[in-house]
This record gives sequence, structure tokens and C-alpha cells, in this order.
Amino acid sequence: MVSSGTSMAAPHVTGVASLLWQKDLSCSSDFIRKLLALSANLYGDREEYGYGLIDLEYALEQYDAFKAVYTENEPLDDIIEESQEDGDLLDNTSEIITFDDVDYVVGSWDSTAHNGFPALESYESHNPLSENGIKIVKLAAIISDKELPGFDTYPQFHGFMSKKVGTPTYQSNYIASYIYLTNKAVGLYNSTTPSAPAGLSSYDKSGIDTYLTTSSFNGKTWTTLLAGNTVNATNKALFVYGIAMHSVTDLYAHSTYDKDGNYIDHKYVSELIGADTPSVVSNRFECAEVMAQILIAHIKRFESGDISDFYTVANVPYDWSSFKLGRLSTYAQQVNSSYYNTYKDVFDIMNINK
Repeated sequence: MVSSGTSMAAPHVTGVASLLWQKDLSCSSDFIRKLLALSANLYGDREEYGYGLIDLEYALEQYDAFKAVYTENEPLDDIIEESQEDGDLLDNTSEIITFDDVDYVVGSWDSTAHNGFPALESYESHNPLSENGIKIVKLAAIISDKELPGFDTYPQFHGFMSKKVGTPTYQSNYIASYIYLTNKAVGLYNSTTPSAPAGLSSYDKSGIDTYLTTSSFNGKTWTTLLAGNTVNATNKALFVYGIAMHSVTDLYAHSTYDKDGNYIDHKYVSELIGADTPSVVSNRFECAEVMAQILIAHIKRFESGDISDFYTVANVPYDWSSFKLGRLSTYAQQVNSSYYNTYKDVFDIMNINK
């Protein structure tokens, strides 16, 4: 996947710096900083790229030569200029390794734009997320809105936390439903019977099994659902993963509360506002993007989702004070009490008992 920003860059630079520093702990931070800059691959204009791309291998090669000429507080450019005149230090001219077959994710919640969630690109023909495989996942990512609209009527397919079944309101465990949907995908791929995770109530299981069978979704056959794509185990599994993608990303639209504990509702005034609008408490949408990336990794390995997926999202260093997820901690505890207790503080940060 493609990620960017200082949250990605800082740990890589820190890792390289630590490996260089362990060679001699008495070295100053100035020495390490200048060695990083010296050894980086300057693959573009310095005003645009700074010192370039860090290169641990080259830094280790240049370590002794740089240490021999290094002077505390002397400008790096002066050190380089003097040393290169003597042939002591060399520019990093290594070839930059690039990748063309990287998947990336963007997303949207409103029904007309669900085709773009996930919008993936890949060029490996053997990858389950080949161009055709991506189309199948995208095709399924909107199927729940088309076939089973109404997140409060079909909560298992829309990441919603409750359903009105007489009195009182029935609680739907969105974590367990997500895991079970991915289990169904794996079952189709391996021709095995999917297991029901802990925390999946008989009502939620029945709600999923009623509409998603081995031969159809809401009564539509695989031939119809796959819309001209080959009906085989791989494509069936990809389609069900797309259904799971819809459910687990819609969670951050349909089961959220603002920082004051008010439900982020679905309302129409002059235009759509509220839960389906990414700009309304935008951190919700950032969470959905992270969760989509996590699920993509599962899809590429044809494996099930897990409670750890929700921990990973909650543990991303964003400011989660702007919104909460309804009953996240309760549902996590139902699915795996041991895992929840281990990471209780992380889950509870995003939790609100509503």
C-alpha cells in the first residue's frame, strides 16, 4: 500500500539512526544527523527533495570515512567539499528501487460514490487484486446499498450497532459481523464451512446467512452478481470480501458519536449532511481508510478479518477525541475478552456506551 507523511518517514529515519548510533554510542547527534544527510540518495532537486532518500547500506559503507574527517559543528557542505577533493567521501549514486504494482486506497461513503471505496490499482496478473479482481471487490462494495438498503434494517451489512426488533432495540455486534463476513469469503475460496466467531449472536448469524448463501446474495445468483466475470471460488470470495468492505467501512459512518456524545445522524436539509459526509468529523473517514487498507491485506492472502484490525485502527496516532464508536469495547470483549483486556486502554479511547 501507499502511505505518506511524517508519521511514515520519522520511524524509518529513527530506525536508520539507531543502527548507525549503536556502532559508537559516544558519537554526537550532530554526527549521526550529518551522516544521514551525507549518505542519503539525492535523486532529485534539493529544494524539492531535501537531502533525498535515506540509505542505511550506503551510510554504513561511508561511516568510517566520514568519522575520520568529521569535525563537530562544521557545516556538512564544507566537510563534503573538503573530503571529496581528497577523494575520501563519495556521492550516493545508487539506483533507486521503485515499485509499479502497489495498491492504494481512496474512499467515499455516499451511495453513488461507493464504487470508489475501495478504488484500488494493481498490475500483477497473479495477484488476487488484479485489475479484474479489483473490479469485483468494487462491484460488491456497493451491493448492500443496492440489494439491502437500510442500515438499521440490515445492520450486519452496514456496520450498524442496533436494529429495532420490537422492544427493546436489538444490539448488533459489528465486529463479529465483519469477521463472519470475511470467514464466509474464506469459506467460499477454500470450499469450507465458515465458523461463527465469538460474539456473533444467533440473530446476527441468521441475518447474514439468510441473505448471503453459497449460491446467492439476496436471491441473486453468482452469474448475475459477478456481471460477466467467471463464476469460480476466487471471484466469489472477492465478491464477499467486497461486502465485508462495505460493512466495516460504513461502521465509521453509521455507529459514531461526536465528542459531546451526540449520535452523528443521517439528515437531509438542503443537501446531505451528517453521517455520510466525510468532512463531518473527518477523523471518522480517516479511520475508514485505515480499515480498508487492513482488509485489503487480508484479501491478498485470502484470510479472515480479526479483532486486531479494530485495535490497529484505534492505535493509529490520530486525535480520536473528536468522535467515538458506539459500544466498541463491549463488542470487542464479546468477541475476544482476553484480547480486549490486553488492549483495553486503546479500545476504550474510541468507545462510548450508547
